[in-house]
Amino acid sequence: MPAFSTFNQNTAIPVNTSSSGKLSEDQKRQKFFDNYYTKVQSVDPAQFDVVLGFLEGRGYDDTVKRNLAISLLEIAKEQNINPIDLIEQLKTIEDSLQLNTLLCILLNTTRNRTSILGFKKTTSINNTVKRTILA
Repeated sequence: MPAFSTFNQNTAIPVNTSSSGKLSEDQKRQKFFDNYYTKVQSVDPAQFDVVLGFLEGRGYDDTVKRNLAISLLEIAKEQNINPIDLIEQLKTIEDSLQLNTLLCILLNTTRNRTSILGFKKTTSINNTVKRTILA
């Protein structure tokens, strides 16, 4: 444990450790801002391009494709799965409904159980039936 002298106690010099050995407020603040301007690259750009290429012809919006690619890479990283193997398995699914269901299941594996994702397929109503109901 650090010992405090009367010099430190009677001046405005910030003390870096407390007498209990825990981090002081100054140390906590310093640790928080130490990596503030450093970039953290969490996904490999080559793997990102592979996943983005897989999602290219699936009918998703551009921002949805990018966010879904990052999410899939994060899931693969968390589950210790090779992202290329994951994409190879997803390529075997041709039906978009099955793909959306599987993607929801994958995304829900990493989420808290209080908030899960789902999707809704829009139903198309026949115009003659619609006119009959309105009349």
